[in-house]
Amino acid sequence: MKKSILIVSLVIGSFSLMAFKFMNSKKVTCIKNEASIVSNQTIANNFLDFSNIVDPRDLLYKVESRFLSTISKSDLDKAKTIIDILPENATKYIDSYYYARVSILDDHVETDRREISDSEVLTEAQINLIQSTNDSGNIYIRSDYKNESGLREHNYLTYFISIVPDQQAKYQDGDDSLIEYLRKNSEEQVKIIRKDGLKGGKVRFTISKEGKLADVSLTSTSGYESVDKRLIEIIENIPGQWTPAANENGELVDQELVFFFGVMGC
Repeated sequence: MKKSILIVSLVIGSFSLMAFKFMNSKKVTCIKNEASIVSNQTIANNFLDFSNIVDPRDLLYKVESRFLSTISKSDLDKAKTIIDILPENATKYIDSYYYARVSILDDHVETDRREISDSEVLTEAQINLIQSTNDSGNIYIRSDYKNESGLREHNYLTYFISIVPDQQAKYQDGDDSLIEYLRKNSEEQVKIIRKDGLKGGKVRFTISKEGKLADVSLTSTSGYESVDKRLIEIIENIPGQWTPAANENGELVDQELVFFFGVMGC
């Protein structure tokens, strides 16, 4: 009798354990399905977020020197003070200077090729430095000063300046035609761009003294690798001809240009 009771108890216990495992198994499966549904819903919400979509017509397409502030190589070589180099509106209200640093840039990064003076007047070392540049380099000027009120504390200016040939290189079909080519030939790739992923893309290239396009390189990503790749390809394959740059003596020289894409950055 006791043996029969023991066997029945074991059978009941086995069924209970199987039922418990089955219920737990179902519960875990439900949790996984629920998590999957939430994940899919999140993706759907992001896809339908139209406020994050970029209108291709709003994307920046521009080809010019590296920086907005420019100075011709001939004017740079004649400079005796930083006032001769800086834009007029940058120095209009400055009374006196007590520090000036002139540096050569690698793109927008200051190199160790730099010289310092204790006024706006360029030292011999600074003059030698700026005259050693080519017809399309980039320089940086940092100066501390007093304004017309005589205040000295925290007054300083910084300028990134591109050196350009006296006669700059030109695309013979015109700037509008060049930009239209760049837009049209990247329209498929830019469809993936979203506002929160877009950066200021930059592709650097050189127009040689022979009017040939050379040395194409990406110096700043747009935020999208496939777009970067396409931008390089279309720059390398620009159709048509270029008129090369020339110095003040009419001698043909190389000129470096930058294709700015997406948004303007440093």
